[in-house]
Amino acid sequence: MRKYKNEFNISNVLEKKDDCCSLDIGGTLIKVVYVNHKYIHDDNIKENTEHLMIKMNGNKNIYLTFFDISKLDDTLCFLLRNNLIKKKITLTGGGAHKYFYRVLEKALYHKLGMEINKGDNKIYVSKYLYDEKLSIFSIFVCSTKSNDQNKNDDINNFNSKIIEGQVLFDKKFVDKFPSDTIKIYFEKPNFDKNGNNNDDNNNDDDNNNDDNNNDDDNNNDNNNNNNNNDNNNDNDNYMILTCGRKDEMNCIMNGIHTLFNVDKSFFRYERFLNVKVPVRITSPFYPFIIANIGSGISILKSNGYDSYQRIAGTAIGGGTLMGLAKIILDNISFEELIKCAENKSKNISFDLKMKHIIGDAPVDGCIHANTLASCFGYLKNILKEKKEKNGHNKNIHHEVAKGLIQMVSYNIGYMVYLLSKMHNVKRIFFSGKYISNNEYIMESLTHGVYYYYLHFNSKMNGVDKINDINLNNNIAKNTIKRELYNVKDIHFNDKDMNSYLSYHYKLKDKEILPQVLFPKHDGFLGALGCFFLA
Repeated sequence: MRKYKNEFNISNVLEKKDDCCSLDIGGTLIKVVYVNHKYIHDDNIKENTEHLMIKMNGNKNIYLTFFDISKLDDTLCFLLRNNLIKKKITLTGGGAHKYFYRVLEKALYHKLGMEINKGDNKIYVSKYLYDEKLSIFSIFVCSTKSNDQNKNDDINNFNSKIIEGQVLFDKKFVDKFPSDTIKIYFEKPNFDKNGNNNDDNNNDDDNNNDDNNNDDDNNNDNNNNNNNNDNNNDNDNYMILTCGRKDEMNCIMNGIHTLFNVDKSFFRYERFLNVKVPVRITSPFYPFIIANIGSGISILKSNGYDSYQRIAGTAIGGGTLMGLAKIILDNISFEELIKCAENKSKNISFDLKMKHIIGDAPVDGCIHANTLASCFGYLKNILKEKKEKNGHNKNIHHEVAKGLIQMVSYNIGYMVYLLSKMHNVKRIFFSGKYISNNEYIMESLTHGVYYYYLHFNSKMNGVDKINDINLNNNIAKNTIKRELYNVKDIHFNDKDMNSYLSYHYKLKDKEILPQVLFPKHDGFLGALGCFFLA
């Protein structure tokens, strides 16, 4: 796999993003975006992704990494141990709601230097502010029961209300107030003038000191710039954490728009040369289609910066591929599956092609003999190999891996191609951890998009006029006359696409084949978009 080691640079929009991190919690993986002065290695990280760094102004950069979904606690420990959750953590993806409280609780207890479910380590709510309209929940907490018995203060002007009392901070309490953003404040009596926690069970380690120093600087700035602010923010309480969740589709679109400003962030796959070729995205940017391939697939169309809609989706995605692979090939990883499929040795095919159906019979020119007719449809070869090798031959594994990827990728690619025709879109992006910057996956998806042109591109003469359709009276030989097409009449967005095609077509109308592109940060669009929305 080729990796471009270039440092990326982005505009000043990143200057105020060094206090947050984001998680995209999907069906199988957790994608993480954090800010730091260096890439951090960890035993639980599945793959080194240092080459995906996005350079910020100064000595800090944006880094991306990912963990298995079963290691959410390890993911949070990684972020907390390395002081990567400073003031904000934002979630997106299907697991953003399911694991919201779990993330909030672990981060909060760490900030307070407390261990969850240990002895009397409990957090109590002294008061809270819930704004249903803005979906913001502000909670004022303390680590011991509050003696504050003041009456409730109803703030009707803000459609909110403050309730004071002694309530245990737990999932049951948080779930009573559905919100997209939760802000946690700690009462100042538990902190000294420098913002240090005076609780007996506070862990006074270097990481917490860094947090307190940063927070103290923030407080000084607030005091200098906002001397007349509400006492709740500057004198009585101390903000320690903001935890939010964002819409997944919105994050994906925001992520790809962000990458439009990052150099060398998009590629096309040149199948003839078997290489990834960097592409500069030029105006007009719109409209475009993006197919985000994770466990399942969501397909979005954008007509402008703030204009997009979900136009389709399918349950056949990366989860389907890995589910079938594990059933057929036992406990195989995604990386092992790709490596197995890339094997170039000449193996027996399990896919049924047109030549297997028609034999030596002549074809009318619109369908090539090697056109795939049915994935895993060549039962004769499957039964033969299974009987002779008892299912343990490596060639069988190679063909199964190759067949599974082709089955999923070709169907995705062709479906997206049809959608591009329906919506008159000439630029297609594929993203998601299914791709993982893997050239074999890029090749299969690109081939899937252009599959119709490679194998089936034919047009009926005057299909709307029944008189123009010449039907043979012999039912056994009924055919529809088709034209053969000449490649010189095809007009491509992709200049190198002519070397790509080995078949000859002649399009009646001047059609432009859609441009198929892949973002370098393909599996992290949601996490990146979430980061920039924080």
